[in-house]
Amino acid sequence: MTQMVEKRVYIEPEHDERLKRLAELLGISEEELIKEAVGSYVSGSRNDGAHVRPVDRRAWLKELEFMKLRREGRTVDHSYPFRLTRTEMYDEILKERGATQ
Repeated sequence: MTQMVEKRVYIEPEHDERLKRLAELLGISEEELIKEAVGSYVSGSRNDGAHVRPVDRRAWLKELEFMKLRREGRTVDHSYPFRLTRTEMYDEILKERGATQ
């Protein structure tokens, strides 16, 4: 195992709360989340050398909340059913593209 170096940092209370929520949503510890964030930021690239674009954290948290609601069997708004048949999915796609029957 690699020898670890201890660092002490201070963060804003808002960042602390967001860190706690994100770690809980991802199912990992705050420590692991911080290590991953620092590792990504410091390296600035993925293994293939491509530049890493910053993540829109608000959009990602919104998506995670949506997935959590769906997993629990709830919907974001009450107008959309939780389960769709294949035919209903195709109908939704056609409606979105303006090609309704």
